[in-house]
Amino acid sequence: MRAEQYSQSAVMDVRDACALALRRVVEGIDRHIGGEHVKFVRVFDEWPDFMDVQQTPTACIVPPQGWEYDDAAFTPKLMEQTIETWTVDVAGEPPAFGLYKTAEMKDEFLLAMRLSSPAMRSVYKLAVEEAFQTANVTMDPDGQKYGLLVDLPEYWGMGARFSLIRGENIDDEDAAGRNRRDAQFVISAQAPKVQLGAVYTMGLSITKVLQTQVGGTILSETKTFPPQTRS
Repeated sequence: MRAEQYSQSAVMDVRDACALALRRVVEGIDRHIGGEHVKFVRVFDEWPDFMDVQQTPTACIVPPQGWEYDDAAFTPKLMEQTIETWTVDVAGEPPAFGLYKTAEMKDEFLLAMRLSSPAMRSVYKLAVEEAFQTANVTMDPDGQKYGLLVDLPEYWGMGARFSLIRGENIDDEDAAGRNRRDAQFVISAQAPKVQLGAVYTMGLSITKVLQTQVGGTILSETKTFPPQTRS
């Protein structure tokens, strides 16, 4: 197997992939609450210009200016579920490739919302809260925890967790006079930072030795098991 034959790839870094996935979540909000259709007219990926910002209801995903890599290790950790083998044995080529986790990306994104009334703001806040929680709540203590798990197809097919951590209403006299009732959420994003690398198989050999009481060898037998690589 060559690296370019691996089934997954990355077309952007993990942080931008999280921003794109976050935008998809917000764009996907489409439901009825209290007789009102809750769906954003537009979801921007950067601060809009003056004309666009007047639309309501709209939202904007604002990535952090800086970012952090947590849980970094001197030795990358192979994610065994990502191993892919190549069925053809080619001399000099690794028999498999997999993704190695080198660190954990932990950042805070801002979801800014522009709304036209306190009533509209209330239902949209509820819709956002419900969008960022698991759909399967059970009594299982080992079940899914707080937050929303999403896929990152643009970054090695990895997954990320989004969690609401705080929010606020934004009101002032000028905004109220222009029928604006803004609000914002701070959303924690957590995803693995990985790199593609070769995976070599490991064989197993077991040797059975029978000896006399004085240490002489009667029988020595070695059994070798074929290499195994998860795919």
